Amino acid sequence: MGGYYTTEWEVELGKMIDATFQNSDVYQSFSLYKKVIEPKCFSGPVIVVEVDSYTFTACQAHTAITFTVRQGDQTIMANHYAAVGKKQCGKMYWGGTFLMKNAVQQSTKDALEKVLTLFVKDLSAATSKNALN
Repeated sequence: MGGYYTTEWEVELGKMIDATFQNSDVYQSFSLYKKVIEPKCFSGPVIVVEVDSYTFTACQAHTAITFTVRQGDQTIMANHYAAVGKKQCGKMYWGGTFLMKNAVQQSTKDALEKVLTLFVKDLSAATSKNALN
């Protein structure tokens, strides 16, 4: 009804990932980390986030992200995660263009939170083994 097949939205995934990292629940897990654009002469652990793929099809976001944790020249962990956000078909069909944008954002946010939850769990396991000194 709102131009579902002809409407195109630009998703700023990097900004959404950054906002998700700033979420209070997630932020506690990363209290030792700070955001840098290019880690020059940095001796602590570095988390590299690479978006492998992102699509929004069938009323839901599909994302695949690789997180690599490095310290110096050593790779501590490199894990690939994929998640699918909650379906938002009702908003997409009945809400028109205004709710379509919200549907894309909500499904994407859900997929990112799922990915980060898995990553935080794996990072916690890696740090509890004293992998990061």
